[in-house]
Amino acid sequence: MNPIIKLDHVYKRYTSGDTEILVLKNINYQIEKGEFVIILGASGAGKTTVLYLFALYQAKEERNTVSIYQGGAVT
Repeated sequence: MNPIIKLDHVYKRYTSGDTEILVLKNINYQIEKGEFVIILGASGAGKTTVLYLFALYQAKEERNTVSIYQGGAVT
């Protein structure tokens, strides 16, 4: 099967002064065409961050690889 969304080794961290907060660590996930997906989690768990990654808002930060497939791959 060919995924329509694929996350490979995704990391996301925020810094505040000298403090670094790692909110996503080595996330690997893919969604296949026609698959129904629900993102659940507690407040602050990173749900919105993952959705932003899906929308490619933060895709090129750090070592992130986010691919959205629509015919050919768009990264």
